Amino acid sequence: MGLCAVTAALLSAYLKDGENVRFVAPVICLQVVMLVALRWGRVTGLIGSLLACLIFAAFLFPPNGLAIQDVTERVMLLILIGGTLIVSAFVPRNFPPGYSARR
Repeated sequence: MGLCAVTAALLSAYLKDGENVRFVAPVICLQVVMLVALRWGRVTGLIGSLLACLIFAAFLFPPNGLAIQDVTERVMLLILIGGTLIVSAFVPRNFPPGYSARR
């Protein structure tokens, strides 16, 4: 979960001034959330996704609060949450003994 939050915070810091590219940050973070969900499980991925969405809403998208005005930015956050839900539906709950998720 911390990895998702740190990724969201770094993307917020680096993309804050780029009006044309900041809406892509949730899609970039979705890749990290998917890796987290595959490595540490469904619940960790879902909580990491929610943390990332809150960080993006609070620090990246204007007016720098939880109220997001731009429809594109709202859609991108919904894609982040929806993508995480889809990935978590396909991630097995428990890997069989001796199975490595790194194959």
